[in-house]
Amino acid sequence: MGADDAGSTAVRPCSGDAATHRGRPALARTGEAPMPAIGEPELGALHIRLIAQENLLIALLAHASERQLALARSIAGYIAPRDGFTPHPLTVHAAAHITDLLERASRFSDGGLADPPLVDDDGASR
Repeated sequence: MGADDAGSTAVRPCSGDAATHRGRPALARTGEAPMPAIGEPELGALHIRLIAQENLLIALLAHASERQLALARSIAGYIAPRDGFTPHPLTVHAAAHITDLLERASRFSDGGLADPPLVDDDGASR
């Protein structure tokens, strides 16, 4: 581990014996979690699942209490960069995405989706 890696836990693809050393997992040795390589089919499946989960979350947020919505807003503020720290682009995007999800949910909380279209298993509207 180099000086640039101090205090970080990296996730890198594992290969062969790199995942273990003397019977111990790589995480115990180096702070790195072994991860198998991911291919296009897996990325596609993850993308589909993420879209589904975001839409379910929007539906739940649309009927959330004010207390629950305030908690969600506070989480976005919590992960936003703090004064004196270098903002990480992924953190900035994550905080903005939470705010976006809350805004999208507010469009449906006022009855914006009264009669949703029925969708078949193949994704076609009926």
